[in-house]
Amino acid sequence: MKDVFFGLAEQYDTGSIPNVAINASGQVLEVHKNEEGFKLYYRFGNLNKATVNWEASHHYDDGNTPAVAMNNRGVE
Repeated sequence: MKDVFFGLAEQYDTGSIPNVAINASGQVLEVHKNEEGFKLYYRFGNLNKATVNWEASHHYDDGNTPAVAMNNRGVE
């Protein structure tokens, strides 16, 4: 898989093992594990020129290796 540039980093969240999906409409979904422990979080964002405008993170489950995919209809 080749590397993809998602824009300039203006806003960070704590955590590890991030995974990101993006669709043709510029909707972005990111999932990650907290730094210490096994809580999984997600957050949505939208492309805005050379960056992503992120919404707040939300806990959704417990686990270790988060993964995400999204189609062009915004279905995760």
